[in-house]
Amino acid sequence: MNPESHTPATTQTISASPSAKPRTLRVAYVNDTDGRVNIGCRLTSQTLKNHLAQEYGKRGIRLQMLSTPYLFGRKKLMVKYVWAAYKTMKVTPTTFQHWLRMLAWAEYGEDQCEAALSADVVFFQPEGTLGTNSSLGNILGFLSLPLLAQMHGKKVMCFNGTIPKFDDAAREEVIRHFLAGCAYATARDAVTAEHYHCDYLPDAAFLYDAQYDAKQKRKSLLITTGARNSEAKDQLLITTALAFCRKHDLIPLVLSKSSKRFLFKKEEVLAMGGQFLEEETLERAATLVSNCVLHIGGRYHMAILSLTVGVPSVLWSINTHKNEWLARDFNTIEIASSEEEILANAEKLLAAARQRKWALSPDLVKARTIFHNGLAKFADRHLSLGWDRLMQIVNDKVAASAPVVSTDTEKDGGDSPSTE
Repeated sequence: MNPESHTPATTQTISASPSAKPRTLRVAYVNDTDGRVNIGCRLTSQTLKNHLAQEYGKRGIRLQMLSTPYLFGRKKLMVKYVWAAYKTMKVTPTTFQHWLRMLAWAEYGEDQCEAALSADVVFFQPEGTLGTNSSLGNILGFLSLPLLAQMHGKKVMCFNGTIPKFDDAAREEVIRHFLAGCAYATARDAVTAEHYHCDYLPDAAFLYDAQYDAKQKRKSLLITTGARNSEAKDQLLITTALAFCRKHDLIPLVLSKSSKRFLFKKEEVLAMGGQFLEEETLERAATLVSNCVLHIGGRYHMAILSLTVGVPSVLWSINTHKNEWLARDFNTIEIASSEEEILANAEKLLAAARQRKWALSPDLVKARTIFHNGLAKFADRHLSLGWDRLMQIVNDKVAASAPVVSTDTEKDGGDSPSTE
């Protein structure tokens, strides 16, 4: 293959422990979303990597992250070629593994595949990449690299993802087969965890440590698009949100991926003294959101970022369960599927937020506690799965010049080597 036709895997060494000689662990971070434009993708991935570094650092381990992002079908012709080849080949375990490697090359890039297969362990982050409309081919393409790693005997640890509940057996079976092959699997939302019978490890985005003053005067309204929304639904969102702004004398803040769907209202937003943004640093985004009294939109991670600065959200119902889950488990978030529901829930949440003076939700504090306990379990589970801990014990003994073989084995009743 042409080496210029794919993106090379990037390496990032993360260490949070001041210990003298930490052991380095090479980790392939599959579907790393840190490099995307979307604020939410960077929010969850950066926060998770920082906390992974801290948790493993406590155990004397430095993580060397090999970032392997998903290409989202950018090599469409190659993907089509790989699927066409499958229809003509004789399927055996050997040919299937070769075909899966070719599919992973097409979906992730050759360098990313080789990085994953050379790593000590694979961390796979499904994030919110799959939707209820994802076809069987989409699912297999997305899972191709972690599945290939499993077939090569690599430990694959799954975390920080929402996986939809599918309405047909084939798609569900592929997901369950993959999760069963993981050394350890968790989900970032409780609905996914309940449905696929895996542990619940809350989204790392809940841990984002936003610096803000709860007593500051708030005068803005955050407006976002809905993930996988139709254009008509997004237009209804901003039209309703701007009406709420006018009623309560609020300044609109459009800060969202796919903000081009709001362009027909851009002049109106600016005329009201508002801002119309799509890209910002996490720190700047958190500062802007902390000036808001409420969030109306459909962005899951923007709702979580809002939580970290005490801002409630009215979320549009989308085609996966993640927004519904937030509304179920967090009392400062409500779901809506009509203009009337948006306005009614917005009035209720705004009144409650003013009463509690935008203090952090107890549900957020609870999620953070669950995350910290769950991540410790994740690291312990990983390190107890193979020979890692045993090797570390032996290495420590050798480094301390402890005797490798006791001279008292025969005296203690053990078997001694034969001298015959």
